[in-house]
Amino acid sequence: MAYTTEQVDELIRTLEKGAERQIATAHSAVKGVAAERDLLSSAESARDLLVKAVKGEKETLNSVFGAGDCEKIGRLRYLLDTVQLSDMHVKDQRWKHLREAVDTIEQVLKDLGTFKPWVPPTVQAPERLAYKGLRRRLSPGRRMNLKPEMDGGDGATFEVSPPLPAALELSAATGAITGRLQPGQLIDEATYVVTARNEAGETSVELVFSVKDTPPASLAYPNVRAEILAGEKVRWEPAIEGGLPTSWSVEPALPSGLVLDGTTGVIQGAVPGGVEVMVYKVAAANSGGQAEASVEFGVRAAAPRSPVYPCPEEGAVYALGGSLELVPEVTPGCTFSISPQLPAGLRIDEDTGVISGTPSEPTARTAYEVRARNAGGEARATISFEVRQMPPSSLAYPEMTERLYAGYAVSLAPEVEGAPSSWTVEPTLPAGLSLDAATGAISGAPSEVVASGTWTVTASNPAGETSCELKFSVDVAPPSTLSFPAVEQEMALLVPMTLTPSVQGQVEEYSVFPDLPAGLRLDPQTGVISGSPTEVAGEATYEVTAKNSSGSSTVALTFAVKRTPPKSLKYPLLSPQLMVGRAVEAMPDVSGSVQKFSVQPPLPAGLEIDEEDGTITGSPETEAAEAKYVVTASNEAGETSEEITFAVLLPPPSDLSYPLASSTYAVGGPVLIEPEIKTAHGCSYSVEPPLPEGIELDPKTGVVSGEPAATCDEATYNITARNSAGSSEAQLVFQVVETLDSDQVAGSINKDFAAKIEAVEDIAELLPEPSKTHQYGDWMIWMVHRAHLNDPSLVDFNFNNMHMPEPHIESRIAPKLMKAMETNTYIKTLSLVNSNLMKVQGMELATALQENKTLQILNLDSNNLDSLAVQKIASAIRENKGSKLEHLRLAQQKGQGGISFGRPTEEAIGLLMEKNESIIKLGFECNDAHWRNIIDRALLRNNDFARKKRRRSTLSPEEEVVPEEKALSRLVLQQPPSVSVSEVFNEDAHPNNVVFRSFVSNQKRLPTMSQLQNYARNSGTSLKYSTVAPLIKECRSRLLDAAVNKEVIVADIFEVDSAGDLRNWSENNGNWALDIWSPDGKRYAYKTNKEPAFLVSDAWAAWLQDGA
Repeated sequence: MAYTTEQVDELIRTLEKGAERQIATAHSAVKGVAAERDLLSSAESARDLLVKAVKGEKETLNSVFGAGDCEKIGRLRYLLDTVQLSDMHVKDQRWKHLREAVDTIEQVLKDLGTFKPWVPPTVQAPERLAYKGLRRRLSPGRRMNLKPEMDGGDGATFEVSPPLPAALELSAATGAITGRLQPGQLIDEATYVVTARNEAGETSVELVFSVKDTPPASLAYPNVRAEILAGEKVRWEPAIEGGLPTSWSVEPALPSGLVLDGTTGVIQGAVPGGVEVMVYKVAAANSGGQAEASVEFGVRAAAPRSPVYPCPEEGAVYALGGSLELVPEVTPGCTFSISPQLPAGLRIDEDTGVISGTPSEPTARTAYEVRARNAGGEARATISFEVRQMPPSSLAYPEMTERLYAGYAVSLAPEVEGAPSSWTVEPTLPAGLSLDAATGAISGAPSEVVASGTWTVTASNPAGETSCELKFSVDVAPPSTLSFPAVEQEMALLVPMTLTPSVQGQVEEYSVFPDLPAGLRLDPQTGVISGSPTEVAGEATYEVTAKNSSGSSTVALTFAVKRTPPKSLKYPLLSPQLMVGRAVEAMPDVSGSVQKFSVQPPLPAGLEIDEEDGTITGSPETEAAEAKYVVTASNEAGETSEEITFAVLLPPPSDLSYPLASSTYAVGGPVLIEPEIKTAHGCSYSVEPPLPEGIELDPKTGVVSGEPAATCDEATYNITARNSAGSSEAQLVFQVVETLDSDQVAGSINKDFAAKIEAVEDIAELLPEPSKTHQYGDWMIWMVHRAHLNDPSLVDFNFNNMHMPEPHIESRIAPKLMKAMETNTYIKTLSLVNSNLMKVQGMELATALQENKTLQILNLDSNNLDSLAVQKIASAIRENKGSKLEHLRLAQQKGQGGISFGRPTEEAIGLLMEKNESIIKLGFECNDAHWRNIIDRALLRNNDFARKKRRRSTLSPEEEVVPEEKALSRLVLQQPPSVSVSEVFNEDAHPNNVVFRSFVSNQKRLPTMSQLQNYARNSGTSLKYSTVAPLIKECRSRLLDAAVNKEVIVADIFEVDSAGDLRNWSENNGNWALDIWSPDGKRYAYKTNKEPAFLVSDAWAAWLQDGA
């Protein structure tokens, strides 16, 4: 290519900048002249390139200058028209030559048929957008105020993708970025694209930055000593320069007793024992980096102090069997020993010096020496005590509560001073509880409910006894261990879900706080959380409570609702074989929210996919071999794809007919016979024997047309429509005759016969039909009178090529026929082709058509109607809401001489078609593009309506009702079957169906596998894992089959409940479909690709219980 699009764009920009400079400096003599010289120099270069383009290939010229609504040549033309050169250069040939080159390019584009006038933008597109002064790394807490720099862009608006970090805002009007980064907010480096846009264009700039802390520069601990004493309290604060640390660490670990504060970096504490000199590396870090410091020190041990025990100097007395613990005040880091050996049951801790235990033998008063040793030396202390048996005292059961629960085990250990040798209780403890006579422990599980009472427990030994009172009741146990095992941290937007609770104990009511996200609900009876989240929600905690009269159990569920990638895309109703011309409507099944559907490669011509709902619709236009098409459903979180495979086949033609054919045509008269055929795709037409001279068959459309050249006898012509898939035939039987003109027809009327016909008022008394050949005028009067009398046998009225006398000569034919059509209720076809119908009768026919509700076919071709008559006819049909007209022909009116009826008439026909939904064929020449488009679209619409109507006529009444699709969430069986349980679960049913029925009757919902296994185990029945799934599937099928034609309640994913009858159900590979009919006759198709929640009413539960 001798030149490129980029070169042309650069040349135009150079000219436009030169023009701007010329205009801006027009007031300056020196600068203005210099600017014009530069502009003319650029014009000369532009002229040379345009001349080169004209001499080159026209295809290249068209692709460069014809693209984008001829914008490039339009900009040059705009520049030439805008610039006003000074007197010095106004006659400069370079400017003239550039204008001539532009004229030539425009003419070439016009010759190619691609020229379009370009409308210049009112504003300049934004260019070279920039934000100066933006750093690549920003600090948390920093204030931002960045303003854009940009060329042009008047009225521009700004947007950014992805969104800026929290607290930063982009002004849509000015493009300024303002705000303060949040303290502590750290963001990895990312790219943000800012776009400035106005009606003339747009430009973008990438902003790349991160938000990080300033790293620490240096770290030191100036107050650390090389040696400290064991037990000495120290506090060493760090000296830090640079950014503030957010974390601190030390390696190796500091000696026991010293702690590094993870927030401040302070080292403090006291080391209990000696430690060798070591080097410890402390690191201070933040998101920007870290600094280190070495800390070197050792710990020297000090001699211990004498331990001090809480014993009186004169000695102590301790109870035999009583718990004892003597904790001394000691120097940390010592080891301890005692002499002589302690009484049986007591011991000294070598690390802490604590003396503890329960003395089991009495002893005399004895002095014991305790020694404390460390690396610095040793210290001693003496304690004295004796062990004596004493009566028990201070008896208590600290873990005893005022309420115990039936079925729940308890184990209560007593606390008592002294050593009891026996235990008793009065009165006897409730059934299931027992008192250990040796230890005093109360244990067991209460087996029945007991009102509040008092029980006295006594502990005794030879020295005495002590007692305590226990006050409690035994109640029904509150719910406990409530959980939702299947809950996840993220719920998918618009995806149906069901969460079933697990809980111990009886539950009277479930509740949740705060309210669940929109689209989810908690069943207060079953605790099941179900539905489809309809809005995105941040992570939050929801407390679900199960309660009864004794108490409650609560579990916290923490989750968020997020837009997740869609999944499980399918087209279950798409046939693998489509037919050319037959309507297709295939809706997708997909889990999750979808923002856009797309398909690759493109679907065959005539088919399209709705980007919003994914429905594939249309009618294939041509054959297509079997091929694979990948449909993708996507949202901002991701996408999923499904491969669909189908072929487009050519249907064989069928039901060929020529319903408007006449039995007689006139020599020299117009013939136009259009076929009707169900499928005519790819068809060619042939006829045997050949048609009479002057009449031809269009081999592509099947239209028979022309003007017969001579008379011929009646003959049969076989017309065949054929394509690669088959053929269809129709017969035309007609003759060609010389016709009488209107004066001859009027002259052939027998006045006496006509008078007798006019006198007849009852169709049964009508005179016999006169000869159509020899009594032409009488036959016309006889036919019109039949229409006047509303003859039930007269359905097809045909005066084709029969010239009716003009109304002022004979009023009993055309005028009377027009009047009769106003009240006639049997004529369905009125064919008056080339029948000498005058414009006055056209107006009269319009009056009749305003009332007629029977006529289906009206053919008025080749008559004498004018534009006003046609307008009246169109308006009359449009105003007749009961009109049944399907075919309307008004073409080739003789008075028009082949000229258009004019825009008012075309508008009247357009308004008729815009409103009318029954006319499927229209013979009318429309020249106005707007109204022709309205008419064409209306005909497509009406033919589609007619096709659907024909299809509905083959359906049963129920099949005819098109269901409204909804997403299924939950099904509640309301009305139980009228038959017994034994008839539904007969001898062929699964042997363990009793367990299934028992669960459903008690829980009022269908079980999961684990729920049914646990229920069976608690009921004393063992179910193998391999048998549970088949058992649930079979029993569920029997229940749903029994529920067909019974009342149910269905919930969609928005938790909207609807009542109706279940007419049918299906499940295939996890895809569920329910056919529901509401009481008002509406039909709904509930679908889901996940198993919905199944529940039953109290009546259903009772029905199942009767057979359990």
